Amino acid sequence: MAVKPWPPELRRVTVPPAVSGLWSVERCDAYTQLCYSNRVVMTDVPFELETHREPVIEAKRRAPHGGPGGIDVLINGLGLGLIVQAMLSIRGVRRITVVEKSSDVILLVAPHYMREHGSRLEVHLADAYSWQPPAGTRYGVVWHDVWPAMHADNQAGMRLLEGRYGGLCDWQGSWPCQRPNKMY
Repeated sequence: MAVKPWPPELRRVTVPPAVSGLWSVERCDAYTQLCYSNRVVMTDVPFELETHREPVIEAKRRAPHGGPGGIDVLINGLGLGLIVQAMLSIRGVRRITVVEKSSDVILLVAPHYMREHGSRLEVHLADAYSWQPPAGTRYGVVWHDVWPAMHADNQAGMRLLEGRYGGLCDWQGSWPCQRPNKMY
């Protein structure tokens, strides 16, 4: 079976190396990593790119290909901004809202994307499990990526977030679980 190529929007990040508190963005040869207290939390290696394929495909499928309008996207967890970077490059994605609970991660990563994309990106310092979007908000795509590692224990958190945001979106999914949860 042939491996599908990544969507062109999904590529390695360009966030510069920096340190804030116990968090750091580091370049390691051909990839970038986000670390907390010297432990790798996220990278942009090919495997990590692969685990973010589905929300990019869903956003491209749902975003209008011309004319006015566009979809809004909610991302719970900023990380290196890998999925933010991909979504910002999709024509037809009007606005991206990110909910991130670490002020240090926001300081390290958000300014890089804000400089390039300004008003299309808003970042909230909050916990995805308790943050409330403005009344009447609807998202075309919601992506939950708040876990530092793949683990079976993440399933309960995924179910909680998917239940919490299910009525606010057309499609949602959780990293690293590639099972779409379509809402109709």
